[in-house]
Amino acid sequence: MGEVNLSQTPQPVSINQVQPTFLHDVWPFVRIGVETVKRKVKPDFIPEDVYAAVRFNNAQLYMVTRGPRALGFFVTYTQRRPFSNKLEYLLWIGYAIPLRERLPDDNLPEAVAMSLAFMREQARTLGAVGPVMLSTRKGFERYGFTSGFTTWSMS
Repeated sequence: MGEVNLSQTPQPVSINQVQPTFLHDVWPFVRIGVETVKRKVKPDFIPEDVYAAVRFNNAQLYMVTRGPRALGFFVTYTQRRPFSNKLEYLLWIGYAIPLRERLPDDNLPEAVAMSLAFMREQARTLGAVGPVMLSTRKGFERYGFTSGFTTWSMS
């Protein structure tokens, strides 16, 4: 039987909540992701809103890594629906490193699938509906999301 070379075995994906007191350690990476999402989706929040929400424990930041390598992050929080009072587990922001920065062993599809499974489990544990998210971008059906309603607005 031959030897197994562990250096060629990809490290597992880890999903870890960033405690507010350690936000500074990851903020440079997270800020780049928030700014990227902001450019693409054009939401009305600014990066400082995300920082404050995580820092004051109004939202949770999870880093998705493979070994020491950051693959992305997501930010969640819970909220109550105004009429049914159902608890929702809201995916506020999700970010993965861009294609040009990916390495063959990163296996982003696995990291995304694990992140979504993690969020589903978190929602279930909290007794919440979700994960739920808002986005102007199309194509989230490929991850198992279904479209709920369309927001129409006038300027």
